[in-house]
Amino acid sequence: VRAPPPGSIAPVRLLCGDFLQTVGEWSSADVLLATSLCFPPELVSELEQAATALRQGARVICMQPCFGSGAFRPCSVVAPLPPPEPPHKVVMEMSFGDASFYLFERLPG
Repeated sequence: VRAPPPGSIAPVRLLCGDFLQTVGEWSSADVLLATSLCFPPELVSELEQAATALRQGARVICMQPCFGSGAFRPCSVVAPLPPPEPPHKVVMEMSFGDASFYLFERLPG
């Protein structure tokens, strides 16, 4: 992931709603962020299926170390954590403490 040139700002559109009901609203996104820490496994599976609507090269940031069952690949972050942590993991401070996020890229198909 590259930073935009100095002085430029990429357009950002935030959507709030049920991602399973609004796939058409976000399927053209370049980046999908799912703060999915408390999602039950069934909901994560539904998100994985819905995210296959993203275009090739789109990124998904979620809180599961595995995502997309073949439709996505782990994507190294700019400043990876030292081994043995996976290169697609980043730790962010949240209101409840540190939380792990993982970056994935949509594969062709």
